[in-house]
Amino acid sequence: MTRPFIPFPIFPPYVYWRPNQLRSFPTNLAVADRLAQIDSAAHPFINIWYVDRYVNWIAHNWGAENPHRQYHSCIMGLEKMLNWSFAHGLSLVDWRRKDFENYAEFVLNPPKAWAVYGKQARFVQEPGVAFEGWSINPIWRPFLDSRSIGDDGEIEKNVWKREIRCATQFLDFYLKDTSASRENVAAQPLADLAFKQPKAIGFLTDAELEWVLKSLPNFLGVHEFRIIEMYLIMARYSGRRLWSVMGTARSPSHLDQFNRRSDGRWVELRSAKDGWLPLSPHFDEVFGRYLRYLNIDPLHPLPSIPIFPKDDRSSYYPKALGRILVSIRDALAESAAGSDDPEISSASEKIRGLTVMLVSRKPVPE
Repeated sequence: MTRPFIPFPIFPPYVYWRPNQLRSFPTNLAVADRLAQIDSAAHPFINIWYVDRYVNWIAHNWGAENPHRQYHSCIMGLEKMLNWSFAHGLSLVDWRRKDFENYAEFVLNPPKAWAVYGKQARFVQEPGVAFEGWSINPIWRPFLDSRSIGDDGEIEKNVWKREIRCATQFLDFYLKDTSASRENVAAQPLADLAFKQPKAIGFLTDAELEWVLKSLPNFLGVHEFRIIEMYLIMARYSGRRLWSVMGTARSPSHLDQFNRRSDGRWVELRSAKDGWLPLSPHFDEVFGRYLRYLNIDPLHPLPSIPIFPKDDRSSYYPKALGRILVSIRDALAESAAGSDDPEISSASEKIRGLTVMLVSRKPVPE
């Protein structure tokens, strides 16, 4: 009996990726060993050579602010195509139209065996061992069922479109790179398919948010309360993209992104076109209180320090703040359900799903 194919990561984490490297690809020995076990009809090493060339080529189009995100999004799509091709004994660069259509159906309804709940490390880091010697994480899978797959197994349309765009762009690159005369089998649109319909997220009303903010001290220590209060207020009132105003684990945001005008109003640089624009008076009130908590004089230029400091002088980043929200939202929801205010009690289930996007009025980027 043939053992079921187990998908595996091919590209290294971003910190170990070396564009245009002179050494052979892949550099990880465990990946090379898995590739050697693939059916030779799938031409695994030839295919990953071209896929690596594609990543090096498209990387020139990535922005300087978050290349690691663009790298990860790019390689996840490529690894899905490669693993699907390997599982079917097919060469990715030799796909026919029917292969592309079958892959599109596969991405639309990925099997549960190819999905895992929550992000997993691609490799098992071993102390004192170079990346080349790390083993593959056995529970890694190319799909995240917590984000993209519904109870019926369907994937959201925007996720599917991203995967199909990846296939189209890679195959177009390969054909041009090899001066092939045949057409791109992924160029023609696919027939309409049924997609999981994304649920409307909505957002907390002003009254609901005010209740949440007033309730936070009941469930958090003083420092975490101040941090989370500021986090939610920034999400609500800043006009910039959340990752831009809040920063990332690699590039934390800083206090000096905000300036105080002579009239006491706080402003942010919205864009090169719009310039500096004032924030909400509610933001001004909470931000002033937050600065005083941090022992920072708002009458002087703000220091260039992380906006979400920890007690140990390191800093929180958005995912860590999100986990704090998740840890208290059930308790918040139970408290809301017992409120005498009908608007709050009726919002208890909404509060049970509290995330920063439920607070922000900005659309979720695709």
